[in-house]
Amino acid sequence: MNKHIKVTDSAPADLSRRSFLVGSAATGVVLGYAAVPGIDQALAAPFNFEPSVWYSIAPDGLVTVTCGKADMGQHITSTMAQIVAEELGANWKDMRVQLASNDPKFNDPVLGARDFTYRNWMDAVRNGDTFITVGPLVDMTVEGRRPGSKIALPVSGGTVAVNWRIESVSVRPTRVELIRNGTAVDEVRCSHLSCNGHFPLRVTESCWVAIRVRGSVAGREADIAAHTSAVYVGVGEKPIFAIADAMSVLAQIEGSIAYVDTLAPRADEARHARLRATLELAHHRLHHRLHELGASHEHVPIHSVHVEREH
Repeated sequence: MNKHIKVTDSAPADLSRRSFLVGSAATGVVLGYAAVPGIDQALAAPFNFEPSVWYSIAPDGLVTVTCGKADMGQHITSTMAQIVAEELGANWKDMRVQLASNDPKFNDPVLGARDFTYRNWMDAVRNGDTFITVGPLVDMTVEGRRPGSKIALPVSGGTVAVNWRIESVSVRPTRVELIRNGTAVDEVRCSHLSCNGHFPLRVTESCWVAIRVRGSVAGREADIAAHTSAVYVGVGEKPIFAIADAMSVLAQIEGSIAYVDTLAPRADEARHARLRATLELAHHRLHHRLHELGASHEHVPIHSVHVEREH
């Protein structure tokens, strides 16, 4: 016997990708945890559905897109939001965009533990994990510590491992130098756009350590192409103080004072006086530090650039 079934018309369901994802997620929770005490109250509580770390859907329909790249005029944030909105069938007014935080869940599998986001960049600058370059990208660690870090050694000192890596597109590195307190103490030749290596460094006095890369697109091998910031290595309680560096800074302060006194415009006398007082105080403190360490040095008096003296 055949039984006829009457099909009645019904209002079409709103089955957008977004509603399907949220609905299927809720169903999955019920199927998986229906026997758990208190599940009804848990399901009734508002929550964000996060099918990916890169976007989430709130109970009120707002979609938040997380952008893992820094927007520097390319409009990548709005582009990513438009792509997600189209795929989910979401209204543009319901879209929100945020930058990725430093949470490890946003790690880039290609670039490593820290993606190039504005927040990561600012954190690196604050921590001293930086380098300057005209092209080559340079990476350095000392005993696994990145630039800006501090390493403590016993009074007897020790040997530290300095590892480095260089990646370049057009500026071919010619020489990689190991810098300790401003002086090159070791070097290696480099003839490829991509190269890496390590230096063992014996440390008996507190110092700072960095990597300097030479090379240029013009073929001048002596040009500095890149320079990392420093890792600071302390030996016992000895302070990190390089007399040669201190003398160089002292001379720069003296030159700045001479410029302020002779050539600098004086549109605001009070501001000029504050600037000079700041420079003179810095000169006094550094000069006093040299005397404390018993360092023999030459410099010109800060009120004259013509008379030298040694003491």
